Amino acid sequence: MRSSGIFIISIFLIFVIHDQYKYITSEQAIINARLTTLRSPISGYVHFNDRIAIGSLFKANETLFEVTNPFFCNSEIYAQCNNIENLADGLKIEIRKNNIQIQKYKRDYARSKRLAAIGGVPEMDLEDIATSLDILHSTVKSQSRQLRNLYRRLSEIKKQVQLQKKAVISSKYQGVVWTMLIKEGEYVKANEDIIQMVNPEDITVDAFFNEKYASRITPNIEVMVKDISKNTTSTGKIIFIRGGSGRVMYNSVVENPPETLSRRLMAVRIQTQINDDYNHSEFYGIGRSMKVIIKR
Repeated sequence: MRSSGIFIISIFLIFVIHDQYKYITSEQAIINARLTTLRSPISGYVHFNDRIAIGSLFKANETLFEVTNPFFCNSEIYAQCNNIENLADGLKIEIRKNNIQIQKYKRDYARSKRLAAIGGVPEMDLEDIATSLDILHSTVKSQSRQLRNLYRRLSEIKKQVQLQKKAVISSKYQGVVWTMLIKEGEYVKANEDIIQMVNPEDITVDAFFNEKYASRITPNIEVMVKDISKNTTSTGKIIFIRGGSGRVMYNSVVENPPETLSRRLMAVRIQTQINDDYNHSEFYGIGRSMKVIIKR
């Protein structure tokens, strides 16, 4: 009986040792995601979509919130509009005067042409009238072009004014609201954070492996990703590897020196379709514990 128990334990240990030799297993792994922060482009009051809430699913290009600023007033912009309108009014008066002159010169030219035919007016006078008429036509054409440009500029400025009074923010992709940082009707400043969203296409699994396996773990190799809570397994591919996890502060100006007591771990990011097992009300499984297994 005792020998039978020892035999079973021995077989079990053989399988355990065999698996440890055949596979490398992560020490920790979780489903992770990149959050998209949507900000207010202008200062004003926030008004959310009626059905927005944490966990709400929105389609691409669907309105999330609006920011309105009924008190927007920029004296410099309004002064610029007034100047353009005054210039436009002045040009319209000049064009009107020149058009009157054109009609007068046309009558003079027609009369002088008749007189020139019978020798009553020198040909030189007729040429002078024609030259003056051409100059007036060119002047009116140039002034009309300037007037169109002024009105185009005025239209652009007025559009910018409207954008400063009201901004509509839509979702860039189909995703779920992760958190709401502002309450309905609250006043915000320009570029202030409003909500954060999760894009299901940006779901990854972040795993941590002991550095002793560094020579066996490389980008683009296939791995197995096991969902601990659902007991399901899917395949994935390593996107990148970072060494010195817990000892090196990435994105800092000066890297911190290694801490003696820090564990020597590598951070490995894995691309997988694990999020297909979760719906938006579960935030696509973000934060769930996983296990990543690599064949030696």
